[in-house]
Amino acid sequence: MTPTPGWKEPEAWTRLRAEYAQLNILPQTAQLRCLMTTLSAANVEASTWIHSADRLNRLIVEFALNFLPVEACRVVSAVDDEPVDGVCFARSGLVGVSIIRAGEAMETALRSCCANVRIGKILIQRNEDTARPVFYMAKLPRDIHRRNVLLLDPMLATVRHPAC
Repeated sequence: MTPTPGWKEPEAWTRLRAEYAQLNILPQTAQLRCLMTTLSAANVEASTWIHSADRLNRLIVEFALNFLPVEACRVVSAVDDEPVDGVCFARSGLVGVSIIRAGEAMETALRSCCANVRIGKILIQRNEDTARPVFYMAKLPRDIHRRNVLLLDPMLATVRHPAC
């Protein structure tokens, strides 16, 4: 996938990639830039903003699923009843853990990509006096330690980039 023509990656991203080899950043495509433009616009209609946010959440979830472990599997083809080699997500399973309120906006995207995915919840709020996070509760599947976890916590911020 090629980035949008004329777009230059911020220096901060380059530094983060160098420092954290495991960091993966969603490619900055024209589609993504259009969605982010809509979400940043002051006069956008609520229904358009919600549609764009839902679409962006789906792109983020689909991108994240690319990094889950897979294993070889064999299925019978629906076309000619012949065995076909392929891959399936590893048996360890998946759980989405939603930070209550903001993270819940990503649950629909995860559920639309992964049938029967389990969802856990965490409630963390910022202490307004200290600006530090305060943990209040967690409701997680008992077998979470055996699963791959996708933490659902969107953060929307507008960054002014010189190339924009």
